[in-house]
Amino acid sequence: MSAAPVISYTLGSTPLGQIIIAATAQGICFIEFFDSMQNAAAVLQRAFPKAVILPLAPIQQAQFDHWLTDLNAFLNGHCPTLDLPLDPHGTPFQLATWQHLRSLPIGTTTTYAQVAAAIGKPRAVRAVASACARNQIALAIPCHRVIRRNGGLAGFRWGLERKQRLLALEQYLCQQGSSQNLSTAIGLTAATLGK
Repeated sequence: MSAAPVISYTLGSTPLGQIIIAATAQGICFIEFFDSMQNAAAVLQRAFPKAVILPLAPIQQAQFDHWLTDLNAFLNGHCPTLDLPLDPHGTPFQLATWQHLRSLPIGTTTTYAQVAAAIGKPRAVRAVASACARNQIALAIPCHRVIRRNGGLAGFRWGLERKQRLLALEQYLCQQGSSQNLSTAIGLTAATLGK
């Protein structure tokens, strides 16, 4: 019988809102946008019922700060890649779906059917949609790149407004525009940053 995984966590601020970021010894297992009314430990315990959930230890602070800096550099349009060490937890099908999404070049979009075909399960379109909905590592596993066949945005676990902003950000990063144009591109104004 294997020991229960130990997951450490902290909260952080990004241009798209507050996040919980959590990791095992192998890497980041959870990034989720966070409602301040929620209890972070309870959110993680629901997501990982067999894990031991611990607040961030002082010895881990530098590593988590580095990850948060990388996330914010990406979200602020200063870095075109987001290469974080991940430890995703899911079924083999979910892991295959998420790995394919991570392999997509920044600024591209795909459909649920295209993802299903790419992982060798062309009839599993609904299962791909379910895998996207169950993604627990926002941003680093880019489920925001999956759209409907007709070009519509479809659902997004963390809201369609964030999905639109992420897609616009990736287009901006591909075009390497000026920082002034970034705010316009993704709609980050003083009014929206506080959401």
